[in-house]
Amino acid sequence: MCCHLCGRWFRHLGAHIRVHGLDAAGYRERLGLLKTGPLAAADVSAAIANRQRAAYQANPAVRERFADGQAMARSGRLAWLARRSSITPQRASGRAEKLAAGRVTRATRRDEALTQRLTDLGATDLHSYLREHYAAGASLNSLAQATGLGRKRLRDEVVATGITVRAPGDTTAVGRRSRAVTADAEAAARLATDDLVGWLRHRRADGWSRTRLGTAVGHSAQWVRWRLEG
Repeated sequence: MCCHLCGRWFRHLGAHIRVHGLDAAGYRERLGLLKTGPLAAADVSAAIANRQRAAYQANPAVRERFADGQAMARSGRLAWLARRSSITPQRASGRAEKLAAGRVTRATRRDEALTQRLTDLGATDLHSYLREHYAAGASLNSLAQATGLGRKRLRDEVVATGITVRAPGDTTAVGRRSRAVTADAEAAARLATDDLVGWLRHRRADGWSRTRLGTAVGHSAQWVRWRLEG
């Protein structure tokens, strides 16, 4: 077998390539050879294989040492370790950059989808939409379905708007009725009137906008609309 570095011929290059300061893996990598390519003549490789086979069959200790490797090969762990060892720092860094870019792309797509949903709902931004509809009694689940957001993120966004999240059970029919009664009582007390709906309708007839009415009673324009239509 010819040494590609000096042109000399040997039956086995394993010992010779150390003269060039290389081991078998370094020699193959430097010359672009296959990782499993032989560095010995065919008859030498066959003789080595025969000796190893005979030692394996005759020596229980050798078979025991091979058992762990065989188990790893059957389970796939050996192949996994081989793939992992082939990942260079440069490849790992490139992979991390691609993953980070993918996360940014997915986040951008989610934001674009949310913007489109809010546009379809007639809302200018998420927080104003949540303030208006959550205060009017909409549940987190219904808002999550409308906006396409997960319930956890939606809850975080509600908190970010400064709205107190209702306790579990408050979104039931009984809870909604109870909140409606409480809200009516608070608004009536603020306006010093016993007829909240009558007060709203009277001011509406005078030309007040729902936004102005909402400011007066301390609720959203959607809440005012709901009370006027209710």
